[in-house]
Amino acid sequence: MDLFFSSGDPVNPFVIFDGAHRLSLVVLAVAGYVTIRLGRAGTEETRRRIKRGMGAVLLITFVEGHFWYAFHGEWVLAERLPLHMCGAMVWVSIYGLWTDRPWTRPLMYYLGIAGAIQGVLQPDSPNGLPHVRFMSTMLSHTTLVVAGLWVILVEKYTPSLRSTWRTFALVHVYAAVIFVFNLLAGTNYLYIVEKPESASLMDVFPEWPWYLLVLEGLLLAIVAGMYLPFARPRRA
Repeated sequence: MDLFFSSGDPVNPFVIFDGAHRLSLVVLAVAGYVTIRLGRAGTEETRRRIKRGMGAVLLITFVEGHFWYAFHGEWVLAERLPLHMCGAMVWVSIYGLWTDRPWTRPLMYYLGIAGAIQGVLQPDSPNGLPHVRFMSTMLSHTTLVVAGLWVILVEKYTPSLRSTWRTFALVHVYAAVIFVFNLLAGTNYLYIVEKPESASLMDVFPEWPWYLLVLEGLLLAIVAGMYLPFARPRRA
């Protein structure tokens, strides 16, 4: 049980890109590929069941995480509200998968994929395989990525320039709201008040507020790169 459910100092600590992490990436990549293939080849009923299943995975892993932190007395307001981008996208993706609302598709594509890939490559878990927190974190973030690919490859959604800019603007509105919340609550959601304490890519960025400009540039580059395959050249 210590390997699977324990708190405190990890019995089997997570090491990025070690054998267990690489194995997890391969298994989840294959599972994601099979999911997309089944969706593309299946009937409408099959696609509906797969989408329901992905939504259920996101809900179960979300509940599991909060239960684990509460069980070990580690649930705190400053860290566990679903206000980070991936936490917010869990609920947007569940809603989109279960209701097929068109407005959720650009969010699932741009923000779901871009936000969750970091969580797959560097999961927010001090524990490695087979700890429940590691497996749950990897599974939930992979599902966000697959859901974002689903709307493009299965639902045949094509992002427009207008929806792309709207998504880009929405990120800034959301960040502004969260920044005010952080100031009032003394929190650091979205890491816009200070860098995260744990090791991350942001360690090589300049200090606050200058690293926000770096993040702004990265966000613009990522969104532009993800839109590029759908950009239509203007006719002469």
